[in-house]
Amino acid sequence: MSVREVKVCLLGDVGVGKTSLVGRFVHDTFSQNITTTLGASFMSKSLTVDNSTIKFQIWDTAGQERYRSLLPMYYRNAAAAIVVYDITNEGSFTVLQDWIAELHRLGPPNIVLAIAGNKCDLEDKREV
Repeated sequence: MSVREVKVCLLGDVGVGKTSLVGRFVHDTFSQNITTTLGASFMSKSLTVDNSTIKFQIWDTAGQERYRSLLPMYYRNAAAAIVVYDITNEGSFTVLQDWIAELHRLGPPNIVLAIAGNKCDLEDKREV
């Protein structure tokens, strides 16, 4: 059986729920009490489909401005990036363009990009 490693980075403003998304995907759990990511955290998960295994190396990056200079180090050689916004925070949606522009400027040339609106369970507080 073949194993392919795929590096994926999550980007977005602080508090949009990047860590919660990763926790749900990797451990199938959700916690209300998550601390702010400092720098970046790393998790992995393997999935097998049709006798092929994909090992996702998931980098959950910090959204604070003071860590922005470190981001290129985390998404170097990434196959994909997920830019996350919070549907209850219009500002997090507005700055998506900045996150995407930075990724195109400093990231790998053929990176696959996805945008994820998070916190969909808070529909009554939706701003976007």
